[in-house]
Amino acid sequence: MSIEPGKDTSEFAVQKSASLWGIIGMVLGFVTTTGATIAESFGVDTKAGIIAGMVIMVSSALLKGLTSLGYIKSRTDVKKAEEK
Repeated sequence: MSIEPGKDTSEFAVQKSASLWGIIGMVLGFVTTTGATIAESFGVDTKAGIIAGMVIMVSSALLKGLTSLGYIKSRTDVKKAEEK
């Protein structure tokens, strides 16, 4: 029995998708925060926009990170099972 490369697994596909959405979310959060900060410099109260942008960025980073950790754990379990 040999270990198959992880690139053909459904876990890998989910991890890649979550990674992409995590990056998209971080960019959108950054744009939201930056736009709110720029609007604030023109005298518009946009504290909610800044908070929303930060929440989007943090949650996207968590999505990306936790999904990657789950994929690593899954591949580690497969490799440990192979050793037995």
